[in-house]
Amino acid sequence: MCHRPCTPLCRLPLLGSETDPCYSMCSQNEFSQQMADDSFSDSPGRSSSEALTEKNRQISSMVTDREIGQNIINLELPPELMAVIFAMTCHAAFKSFRRRNIVHMQKTTPFTLGQVCRHWRAVIWSTPFIWSYVSLQLSSSPGRFQTQVELLGDWLERSGTCPLTIELFYSGHSQMHSHLVQNLTELLATNAHRCQVVDFALPSQWYANVVKYNFTILTTARCEDLVSESAGEKGKSNVFQFAPLLENIHLLASEIFIVNIKWERLVQISLQHVTLEECFFVLAKTPNLTYCCVAELNSGHDVTGTEVELRFLKDLVILDPPWPYVDRLLGHMVMPSLESLHISPRADFEFLSLPAIVDHAGCRIQPLKLDNIKLKSSTREQEILHFLHALPSLVFIDISFSSWAHEPIQHLFTDVLMCQSHAVPASDTAIAGFDDTRSYLLPNLRHFSCSGPVGVSIVWFYDILADLLQTRQLLASSRPDAMAKLISYEVNGMPLAGNSNLRVLTFGCSAREKLKHLVDDGLRLKLVIDGKSLL
Repeated sequence: MCHRPCTPLCRLPLLGSETDPCYSMCSQNEFSQQMADDSFSDSPGRSSSEALTEKNRQISSMVTDREIGQNIINLELPPELMAVIFAMTCHAAFKSFRRRNIVHMQKTTPFTLGQVCRHWRAVIWSTPFIWSYVSLQLSSSPGRFQTQVELLGDWLERSGTCPLTIELFYSGHSQMHSHLVQNLTELLATNAHRCQVVDFALPSQWYANVVKYNFTILTTARCEDLVSESAGEKGKSNVFQFAPLLENIHLLASEIFIVNIKWERLVQISLQHVTLEECFFVLAKTPNLTYCCVAELNSGHDVTGTEVELRFLKDLVILDPPWPYVDRLLGHMVMPSLESLHISPRADFEFLSLPAIVDHAGCRIQPLKLDNIKLKSSTREQEILHFLHALPSLVFIDISFSSWAHEPIQHLFTDVLMCQSHAVPASDTAIAGFDDTRSYLLPNLRHFSCSGPVGVSIVWFYDILADLLQTRQLLASSRPDAMAKLISYEVNGMPLAGNSNLRVLTFGCSAREKLKHLVDDGLRLKLVIDGKSLL
């Protein structure tokens, strides 16, 4: 929220008036800074009165320039356009849900922009849409909590009849005075019919008061700690029971079996800190999913699971899962429409087993993202390469390796460009015979990005890379039916954590000319080693 004390809007002073603290504070700060600079800039022999006169002239000029700049903006932009700009600025930080491990970020609010000048304040105060996005970090202090609830009420009133996006976070003790919590939940109930997106991170006991809310237009919700303490009648959590349009939900640290929602209507779902049993329960009830994210699976009952068909699922994200759970989960999922796969694997992840699972799912992966991979040995890199080569449909590859790996990346950069008949080249002459009769391992690849610790040691590495890129692009130009042309190729190398001895190989003239020609031909090429571009 804003940095000034949270006060109901009607009590705020008019900006630009003598009662507005921001009005006088700005001038005082500028004058203090100028006088502080004065002690360093005065020339010897110059009188203090002359220096003060000069400083006053500079300050007057500075203030005049600022007022002129504001007047130009105010005169040249119509109020309608200014309102759109203000709304985009205030709403920009609401694009995606925050994660629990990310500190609640400070956002630009209507208060902040309203402190600039009277004209801005007039535009903001008269535009309800600007006030339709609300983010509030609730205080554990009862007095401040009550003031924040009053502020929220005034804020919602200024939003008129606009659909609302509301974020409410509370990290203090749950034993807040019951009448204060009731004031908050009643305020939410009054405006529930206007809520389009909600993000609640509240004590589980508070949700028991949030019953029979008519979330008439609610489409997206994120909620933490829907557990037994939040249940109402019949042991169910009914926060989103009356949300007929709800299609995107993120449940974190919640007991899935007590959540009472219309599962079959969901199109996107994210589950975090749930058990494998709960995953199977949800997936069996959500046949219309197009996006699914499962993060940090917890141990639970040992379940075998039954086969689940998600015929419309296109995007699957799996973050930090133990391999046995992934094996059982994906092994029972049929996903014929799946296109995008994002995995953040643990150290026990078995890449060699993934191709069979993908085949069973009946899908064609095109974008693939693997992040935070830890290389324990050189064989691990070969396992990843084997997995990539088993997916010839790949169009986009984005791989990042942890700097805390035991081994650096050595062959991945070049092997993704190889033919089936060539392993890692032993010399720069080993690639001389590439032609269109060869079968490339990743013929549809258009975008490749890789970051992590690099361990390239062969002196002809850049010659090999330049020849591989050049040959592939030439073949793609002559045989577009058999080979996709690379659009981007990016490598961002760094030393292993705790080891600053990274050998940076230099280009030969031949390799540099070839790479320059590829860039001129349209390839977006990025080669960065230890923060230094090699191009």
